[in-house]
Amino acid sequence: KFDGKFFALDGGKGKVHAECMEAYQLSIAKKCHECGLAIVKGGRFDGRFYQLSGSDNQVHFECWEAFQASAAPKCRHCREPILKIEPKFDGRFYDLNDGSGKVHFECWDAFRQ
Repeated sequence: KFDGKFFALDGGKGKVHAECMEAYQLSIAKKCHECGLAIVKGGRFDGRFYQLSGSDNQVHFECWEAFQASAAPKCRHCREPILKIEPKFDGRFYDLNDGSGKVHFECWDAFRQ
């Protein structure tokens, strides 16, 4: 099964069979904060990522829109993220005076009824 070739790990931490190196690299790679998969180039990812401010978390370039939607405050009326989502939402919103949240500009009239 193994051809006898191996890679020595940095810092004298051991060895990895050549056949296992890719799996090892995936296991130690940083993971995307949105999808949980390794931040690497290849497969469905192009290797670019966003670094989240104030933490060491990263998000794949391809996962960024989904991350923004999951992290954004939600509209008090429709419960969708307060983001520009064309053609449905133009990005404008009302910040409620009582501090209870935000409402999309497009949802405002229905929210007030």
